Amino acid sequence: MDWQEDKASITVAGLIHKTLDRLTPTERKIATMLLSNYPFPGLETVAQLAKLGGVSNPTVLRLTTKLGFANYADFQSALRSELQARGATPLARGNAEPAALDAEADFLRRYQHSVVGVIENSLRTISRTAFDATVALLSDTKRPVHLIGGRLTESLASQMCNHLRLLRPRVNRVLHASAVASEDIVDFDRRTVLVVFDIRRYQPAVIKLAQEAHRRGASVILFTDAWLSPISAFANHVFAVETEVSSNWDSFAPFSALIEALVASLSEQNWAVVRKRMNDIRDIRIALGDDIP
Repeated sequence: MDWQEDKASITVAGLIHKTLDRLTPTERKIATMLLSNYPFPGLETVAQLAKLGGVSNPTVLRLTTKLGFANYADFQSALRSELQARGATPLARGNAEPAALDAEADFLRRYQHSVVGVIENSLRTISRTAFDATVALLSDTKRPVHLIGGRLTESLASQMCNHLRLLRPRVNRVLHASAVASEDIVDFDRRTVLVVFDIRRYQPAVIKLAQEAHRRGASVILFTDAWLSPISAFANHVFAVETEVSSNWDSFAPFSALIEALVASLSEQNWAVVRKRMNDIRDIRIALGDDIP
């Protein structure tokens, strides 16, 4: 893979995740260390990075070569570019010089093309292994599922939670307030599944909560962007989607599409059980006088 050809659609962290299975044990050691405090270790010199990871200088250089970089300077240049993009706010992106408009003057049409593109790119690159493993975790009704999002991505956590509550029992939204969240986390163990949504300008409170869940043995499923939340360093499954569209704002459309795909797969694989549950829910709603059974 040549990073220069793929840099518009994948980050260095994304390359590391895609390459992990092909790395030697010493290369994997340095790669894991890079992800644990991404991207800062990679901004050190070759010798410093090798020392931090307890490996040799040639191991570091072999890793960057396997990631598709011609040399270490290109590797660091990519990381610096990501670091700048990672902290970009809608306000900062709005201050940038506007790109030259193409022949399509209709904003809605241009935005449509942009959003469709990131949805297609995101779903095309999703790991089928991670997708199937996540469906299996969500299908196991013996495992309680908890969901949390950041200040904006909590809407995605709610979307997924509302779907899952129709399909299976023991689904819960974790609230931001630490006093309330702690009452959920105290019961986390190896059976627990925590679904986390975290995108750039990653929220420390969400990261700390995911770390504590991981420490207690919970399986962590992360939905993040191309720059990868720090949670990716210990998450069991990571879904990194493209979010940049022809706007100052990141798009949530790829996340929604992926949520719907997971829900559809879960429903299809367990339809007999799901249908009974939904019929029971309908009957209860009617008994309670719900206007929309």
